[in-house]
Amino acid sequence: ALDEQYEESIKIYQTLVTRNPNDGRSWYNLGECYVRTKNTKNALNVFKQADAIHFNMPNLKLRIAGCLHDLGNIQE
Repeated sequence: ALDEQYEESIKIYQTLVTRNPNDGRSWYNLGECYVRTKNTKNALNVFKQADAIHFNMPNLKLRIAGCLHDLGNIQE
């Protein structure tokens, strides 16, 4: 059902960021899919990638902070 749709979306976004590593929107959307599937560690990694390429999304820093909090890394 919904989890399967997110898993399919993850595959699509992984392909998109492989083809175009500077596509911040796809990195961000991939992170959102990981959040929805409770894969916080991967979500954090891809949100950080979006941030590294200076993707301008107001929620991006909040998403990174939320992942760090959920993982217990509140010092970063």
